[in-house]
Amino acid sequence: MINPSGKERYSMPFFVEPNFDTQISALEGCYSDENPIRYPEISAGEYLLSRFAATYEYREKFE
Repeated sequence: MINPSGKERYSMPFFVEPNFDTQISALEGCYSDENPIRYPEISAGEYLLSRFAATYEYREKFE
């Protein structure tokens, strides 16, 4: 796509329905001894299930 504004812009990828077993981890170069990794590696499926559980936690009260 052509940027008609002439100004610098940033793109951010957005992934829909990732493979359940895909591992998500910090990219090399985005951490160091002074700036350690903040979150442990996790699979896409584990992450999605954890978010669903947190989002719908209130439903457990009604079951």
